[in-house]
Amino acid sequence: MQNHKNKTTGPTRFFNSIKDPGYREAELIYVLRQTFRHYERKTAIQSKFDQRPRTNEIDTAISLIRAFRVCWPAGYHCEPQLSPDTAAVFPDDYKQTVIANERSLFHLVRRAVKLFGLDANRLPWHEEQAIIEGSSRLATLPLEDCPFPVLLNEISAAVCAFLRFCSDQARSGKPETKREAAKRMRIILESLVPDNRGKKRLTVDPSEVRSHCYRSLFCLHQVRYALANLRGTRKEKIEAISKNFEIAAEDIREFIGLDSNNEIERLSGPYRIKDMARTLTGRHFGITSQTVSNKISQS
Repeated sequence: MQNHKNKTTGPTRFFNSIKDPGYREAELIYVLRQTFRHYERKTAIQSKFDQRPRTNEIDTAISLIRAFRVCWPAGYHCEPQLSPDTAAVFPDDYKQTVIANERSLFHLVRRAVKLFGLDANRLPWHEEQAIIEGSSRLATLPLEDCPFPVLLNEISAAVCAFLRFCSDQARSGKPETKREAAKRMRIILESLVPDNRGKKRLTVDPSEVRSHCYRSLFCLHQVRYALANLRGTRKEKIEAISKNFEIAAEDIREFIGLDSNNEIERLSGPYRIKDMARTLTGRHFGITSQTVSNKISQS
């Protein structure tokens, strides 16, 4: 075993065999370090994403709230004030300040749930109560100055109010009214269920893929170091490394670009070590290299 300074992505200790004392410990430390860096990068990327302007979402939320306030002028604890079915429906931008009919309000609520998912139906009761009690103050609050979560809270109150309205209709009223109310509730609630049609089930745990890929990286770093430092012919080196690190000789030849006779086959030289690690990981799990990359990003 030798200590050796390498790039930050490479190991700092090199071994002659996986059976050398300290190999498994060094492998584990390497995997943990790479995992930590993975989450550091992921957190940094997510932080940048979270800081991006949400102008479109905010504008849509404000437009929806303005339309909902027309329907619930006295607050979301009341039934909505609706026009007859012959009334004009809201246009796509929701800026027409007319009272909606029942059908157009349903489409507004459905759009809110589709756009914001559970965020449009997440309100704890004490927060909804605060919105109900403060409805008169909300009417004069500049929506453009509200934080996005506050806008979502009011949309949540409107969605919940509409669902309660439909629930009341589904329990009492004419049979046709009951059927229509129940249908609308199902459509809105089904909007919260992900559509998995045509999507393959994940049969491999992304964390297992990531861990195996990092172990392959560690091993390939050891292989590359051994190739550079062992004495002997190419064939002798490859046979010794294959035995010492329990990696197939054909995988070593593929890594460094040799044919079955240990002659140079790929003039571009060895594969990038990360690419080869993904290839070996993909073969282990029976998935493609691109799927390996995708699963690592998911983990």
